[in-house]
Amino acid sequence: MEILSLTKLRNIRDLGGIINSDGKTIRKNCFIRSSSLFKLNSKDIEILKNEYKLNTIIDLRTKREVEEKPEINIDKVNYYHMPVLNDSVAGLSHEKKVSSLKSLKLMPPMEKMYINMVSDDCLENVCVILRKILTLKDNEYSVLFHCTAGKDRTGIIAALILEILNVNREKVIQEYMFTNRFTKAKAKFIYLGLMIVKFNHKFANKIRLYYISKQEYIKSSLESLEKEYGSIKDFFIKKVGFSEEDIEKIQKRFLV
Repeated sequence: MEILSLTKLRNIRDLGGIINSDGKTIRKNCFIRSSSLFKLNSKDIEILKNEYKLNTIIDLRTKREVEEKPEINIDKVNYYHMPVLNDSVAGLSHEKKVSSLKSLKLMPPMEKMYINMVSDDCLENVCVILRKILTLKDNEYSVLFHCTAGKDRTGIIAALILEILNVNREKVIQEYMFTNRFTKAKAKFIYLGLMIVKFNHKFANKIRLYYISKQEYIKSSLESLEKEYGSIKDFFIKKVGFSEEDIEKIQKRFLV
């Protein structure tokens, strides 16, 4: 895994370099996970295109999020808007702007949100996204996928990519937890602000937890899929629609 050194983006990394359970390494310049790109400048774009061979962007945000902070058009880079959350259920994500303290109080626990994101219509969206990311043409990589904070929706997609590439669960969780390096400061700032406004530790801490990564969050998504389909591999076969041969080809394609 490599953190990309950009001027306007911190929470962005290449999943290449992670070693799987068989001792094989994920190829670099294939899968890049990120937070929102709306702050990118020309220097960052040049680095992404020249050093990391960026050819495709998958935007996981809702329609409303895209309208509020439109994606920057990058010349000769394919852009696909493929939301995990439909606008009608966007309240499942804390990344959507909240308008009041009341709306914060109504938000469900993070573990529930992570289960919701791999259930019903959201799961259908996740399957379409995974099929897209894993079956692009060779000249369409690297693919960069992102949501707003680059933590929840992006984290689920990244974890499932690592799972199909046979990365062990401990490393999958470690990669997910790495996002805390970029989000903990904001989480602390929000906690302190709410303590000043509400002077209620329980409430302020509940909201703080929405802005950090905890292993229980990503485990709730993965374990929900395992409960429903038997294993993550069976999820890819039964739900995403890949055959055993497809999975072998994907592993051969992205592992060295």
